[in-house]
Amino acid sequence: MADTVDKPPRSRDGDPNALPDPPVHPERVPLFGGLAELELEVPEFQVCEGLVLRETYAHVMAPYMMAFARPTKKGSHHPTPWKAASGGLGFDISIEIALAQSARPTEIDRTNTLWWVLALLRLRTASPLRMPIVSDMAFAAVRTSTREPNFWTYELSPHQ
Repeated sequence: MADTVDKPPRSRDGDPNALPDPPVHPERVPLFGGLAELELEVPEFQVCEGLVLRETYAHVMAPYMMAFARPTKKGSHHPTPWKAASGGLGFDISIEIALAQSARPTEIDRTNTLWWVLALLRLRTASPLRMPIVSDMAFAAVRTSTREPNFWTYELSPHQ
């Protein structure tokens, strides 16, 4: 492919004097939609130029936690102790929809392009697929990256 879907945006990591990176906008970076509840029959499937479905693994978790004191100042964290409550949410991501930074296979915005592919997969498989998370970095690359990825949560409701 002419435009790789793995190329991360530039970062200023490591320079304590640098200004903070500007907010990341999904229209300007590669996107990786994590799909749960489906396995691919092949390791990778190219839908069109710049749009690929491929095997991956990540686990999205949202445990329920409890704190027992108010934050000392507005916007700060709750002081300890924190205790785990029963329940929570968790999803195994087994497929990523990789959308290259320059790819525009539809007339809709890039995040909705991921949802469009997801909708087509739901129709084709009749499965309760969900896309709980979208990243600006391939899930397999996150483990070894020196850059902090951006994650946007989407379909996390326990009863979808």
